[in-house]
Amino acid sequence: MTAAHASGRFGSHHADAVATVAFAAVVLLAWQATIASRSAETALLELLGLDDAWQPTAWAACTATLFASAAAGWQLGVLGASPRAAGLTWGQTRRHAKTYAALAGIMVGLALITAWLHAFRAVYPLGGAGGAAWWAAYGGALVATEWFFRGLLLFPLAPALGRSAPLVAVLPYALLHAHKPAPEALGSIVAGVVLGHLALASHSIWGGVAVHVSVAVAMELATRP
Repeated sequence: MTAAHASGRFGSHHADAVATVAFAAVVLLAWQATIASRSAETALLELLGLDDAWQPTAWAACTATLFASAAAGWQLGVLGASPRAAGLTWGQTRRHAKTYAALAGIMVGLALITAWLHAFRAVYPLGGAGGAAWWAAYGGALVATEWFFRGLLLFPLAPALGRSAPLVAVLPYALLHAHKPAPEALGSIVAGVVLGHLALASHSIWGGVAVHVSVAVAMELATRP
């Protein structure tokens, strides 16, 4: 490979990384303006004629739709990545299964312990009315969140940034947890970096999805009356 060829490839990777970060910033601003502010959820509830008890389900559904459509449109559409390159196949997840299982066990254990703290019970459980609809929407939101932060904000950055890519991806992920109890907000930084490195090592988001879903479900169940 010539020096010019290598430089050209790096330039292309760098451009993809910069464009991806800019696009993700726009998506997160849209999320903040429409979903975190509850305006999108309110509009959806009014459209469907549902009362405010369904707000958590509407929030989860809107979050899932925004993050998944953004990740799919950018990675698969704009960048033209294959599902494998986007981290959507199993990749080498089985090779890292024990690490993922250990991480899930530690995080679930911490979730069950902290679930008894007042700071967590003031935030959780997130779900209200909706039953199966809530769990389906919440599961979709968790998958979409992993795809966005450990897919969209990771794999397009890795060719230019290498092992530093998870450090970039974790910044907005931590900000998304800034309103949560301090232990969870701080833990999101550690978990985000670890899951990012594991996603790159396994070439897949699905191990992270399993960990995220396990912890979220444990917290949701542990804080319910």
